Amino acid sequence: MKELNDIQVRVLGCLMEKKETTPDQYPLTLNALRNACNQKSSRSPVTNYSEGDVGHALRELESLGLVSEAWGSRVARYEHKVPQVIGLHSPGMALMATLMLRGPQTLGELKNHSHRMHAFDDLDDVQYAAQKLATHEPPLVIALPRLAGLKEERFAHLLSGEPDIAEYESLARKSNVPAAGPSLARKNISSGSPYESVVGFSRAVRVGNTVVVSGTGPIGPDGETVGQGDIATQMRRCLEISLEALEELGGHRQDVIRTRTYLKHREDWEAASHVHGEFFSEIRPASTMLQVASMIDPDWLVETEMDAVIGSGGD
Repeated sequence: MKELNDIQVRVLGCLMEKKETTPDQYPLTLNALRNACNQKSSRSPVTNYSEGDVGHALRELESLGLVSEAWGSRVARYEHKVPQVIGLHSPGMALMATLMLRGPQTLGELKNHSHRMHAFDDLDDVQYAAQKLATHEPPLVIALPRLAGLKEERFAHLLSGEPDIAEYESLARKSNVPAAGPSLARKNISSGSPYESVVGFSRAVRVGNTVVVSGTGPIGPDGETVGQGDIATQMRRCLEISLEALEELGGHRQDVIRTRTYLKHREDWEAASHVHGEFFSEIRPASTMLQVASMIDPDWLVETEMDAVIGSGGD
C-alpha cells in the first residue's frame, strides 16, 4: 500500500475513531471531519487543518480505495473502507486508530486510550492485538526501541513508513526528562468551559516540571455529562480528561504522582477503584478517595484531581 502523509493519516484515523465512538453521527460530513481532525484533546500533534486540506486528503484517500462517499444524504458524507482494503477488525482497528491520532503509545496507553472503540480485557490482550498488527502483511505497527530511563516500550504505526527513530528519541527525551535548571515558565490548558474567565480557573497548569490538574467531572466532548448513573464510565471519563490535559502539557501517565477521587456515594468506592487500577496499577501514585455530601452537577457521581511531575516516570 502507498505510504500516507500526515494529514491522510489524521483524516483516516478520525473516520475510524468516529465510526465506533459516535456511530449516530457517522458517516461524517466534511465539516465534522475537519473538527475531528483539529480536536484539542486525544490528538498529537494538535493541528489546524482547513476544509481544503481535509477535502484534498479525502480525494487522495478515495483514489487509494480507503475512503468513499456515502450515498443517501443531501450533504456529502464520508466513510472509511479499512476492513475491506487492509483486512482489520475491531481490536486492530482500535489500536491503529489510537496510534494514528495520538502517536507512539505504550501498551497501557493503548488500552486506556482505545477503550471507547474496543474494550481489551488486559495488557496481554492488547499485546496480542499489537503483535498481530506487527506480523500483518505488510506490517502495520512496529515496537520502538525502549529509551534509557523509561520502563515501557512504545508502538508506532507504519502507514507513513518506518518512523524516524532519532526524531522519536529526541521528542521523547524532551517530554520525559526534566529541563536543566529551575525553569518556572507557566503554561495553562483551557477546559473549554465558558465559566473559566468568570470563576478564574484552567483545566491544568504546568510550572516548571510540575503539573496540577483541576477537579474534573465526567463531561463529554459536547459538554454534557456522560454515563449517568454509571460510576465506572464517569470515573474513566474523569481520568481520561485529566490525562489528556497532562499530555498536552508534555507529560505522560507514568508521571502522575498523586490522585484524589471525590465520590457522591460511598458504595461506589470499589467500582471507582477498579477503574483507577486500570490506569495506574503499574504506576501506583499516592491516592486519596473521599465521599462528599453532594456534587455541583447532580448527575455527577465522581470528580477527580491529579498531580504530576514530568520526567518522574523513569526507572
